[in-house]
Amino acid sequence: MNLSAYLTSVMRTVVPAAWGTLITWAVTAGLLPPELAAQAESFGLVLLAVVISLYYALVRLAESQTWWPAWLSAVLLGAPTVPTYTRQDALPGPRSADRGGQGW
Repeated sequence: MNLSAYLTSVMRTVVPAAWGTLITWAVTAGLLPPELAAQAESFGLVLLAVVISLYYALVRLAESQTWWPAWLSAVLLGAPTVPTYTRQDALPGPRSADRGGQGW
């Protein structure tokens, strides 16, 4: 496996999770009115997963725009580029001989 692509993919997973966690903490720590904050805290991990997912989806959507600067991807996603994989980077799976001689 290409180590550079692997490390890029790990960073682009860990950094959005950290941002999502920070946003969730900030929301439950007092940015919401008290009655909404109490409800948000009761959802706990569900809220965290939703915030991380929304954060990642929105940043990836913005990243696909031509006006989006690469440095902002590095800050918000951990790397300025999307990892690229080659055929050798594929996970081991059934051999083509095991699948009737057909390739992937």
